[in-house]
Amino acid sequence: MRKIKLTIAFDGYNYSGWQKQKNAVTIQGELEKHLSKVCNTTITLHGAGRTDAGVHALAMAAHFATESTIPCSSLQKALNSMLPAAIRITCVEDKAATFHARFDTVSKTYLYNIDTSPIQSPFNRLYAVHIPQTLSIDALRQCLPLLTGTHDFASFETSGSRDKSISGGRGSVRTIHSANLTKTGEQSWQ
Repeated sequence: MRKIKLTIAFDGYNYSGWQKQKNAVTIQGELEKHLSKVCNTTITLHGAGRTDAGVHALAMAAHFATESTIPCSSLQKALNSMLPAAIRITCVEDKAATFHARFDTVSKTYLYNIDTSPIQSPFNRLYAVHIPQTLSIDALRQCLPLLTGTHDFASFETSGSRDKSISGGRGSVRTIHSANLTKTGEQSWQ
């Protein structure tokens, strides 16, 4: 039995998040459907985490077990030829039997884009929140140290998003190692 790691990039705009759902199109669901065709058996994919609807990823890790002997490079080509254009496999690699995409993930990086132009470009609408006011960059930078450190984010969870009675399960306490703010050039698309 092989353990294969996928590195996945996706535009999540038309998807109901990562995790497979019965009545929704998801990234995991699309990947499992096409992996099962390529490997000619039912494949269960384990991701490094979950994403909400509409969220994108540049390098999400996932893994699956298979008896398939298809080389990693061929698996990557086959999947990318079958998957919707919004999902791409950027790397496929064999891993040790003990590898687990969620438990072996050391950290995650999140990027939030804010567009402060008076009129948002339609080409930017999927990748930035539009706040057409002048923001105080200095005030925002002064708040960044408050984000770093270990915090309990339970108040941000959706009701019923996890079973709080399970000890040792996925908790709401997370450590933020750094928070940065970068201002890019003025946007002009007219």
